[in-house]
Amino acid sequence: MADKRRTVGRSDSRTEKRLPSDSQTVRLSDHRVIGRAHRKIDATAKVTGATKFADDLAFPRMLYCKLLRSTEPHARIVSIDTTAAQQLDGVQAVLTGPDLPIPFGILPVSQDEHALCIDKVRFIGDPVAAVAATTEETATAALAVSGLCSLSPAYRHVRSLPRSDLLLRGRADCPRA
Repeated sequence: MADKRRTVGRSDSRTEKRLPSDSQTVRLSDHRVIGRAHRKIDATAKVTGATKFADDLAFPRMLYCKLLRSTEPHARIVSIDTTAAQQLDGVQAVLTGPDLPIPFGILPVSQDEHALCIDKVRFIGDPVAAVAATTEETATAALAVSGLCSLSPAYRHVRSLPRSDLLLRGRADCPRA
């Protein structure tokens, strides 16, 4: 049976390429990176568990933050009661949207982004409030005391209109199909 292994420097269509601009031949074997397997430098440390990730680090006076995220797809935030979360031992701060009113968008399409929702949520998982505490367990407990959300936002649901309703109303900003 013939040996079908590729050899380095062998001239075939997979290891050699002609440039259309001139008659020079470029061999893949001439390159250090292309077409060769390279060992990952950090692979051994990751596999053995020696790599330190951000979650593994602990510093003096470090606080842990947990976010309360929206459970509603589209709603107005009427109010958020933070008193129960603030009264827990170890809770250093509770922030809501009005505490961070300045938008931070970098791209032109995101100039109105806020760190925490101020007056309405636009999708499930939108950040509504943040808790900073001395331990991760305390921060989690501040979000859910006795199984109930201690930061209880009161939402007023906003009804979404189907696309056909917009077309029937004759909205100028809605393109016609």
